[in-house]
Amino acid sequence: MKIPAIPYVSPSLRFDQDARVVVVEYRNAETGKVARQIPSEEAVRRAATEGAGPPAAAAAEGEAAEPGAAPAAAAPRISIDV
Repeated sequence: MKIPAIPYVSPSLRFDQDARVVVVEYRNAETGKVARQIPSEEAVRRAATEGAGPPAAAAAEGEAAEPGAAPAAAAPRISIDV
């Protein structure tokens, strides 16, 4: 008896720490490869290089988000399957 392959969970969510955005990934159920993601890979890459994240992104780099505010700790990389 052949055991059926376990399908990949889709969609899944992941947090991109460099761009500071949540990415929704839709995967091919058979191969597990990302078929589509929102926002696009290009938009995530652009946000990471331009520092287009929320004000907390500046705080994570050691700059205060507001005058007198303490710098925030960097967020860990996480991935959540839904």
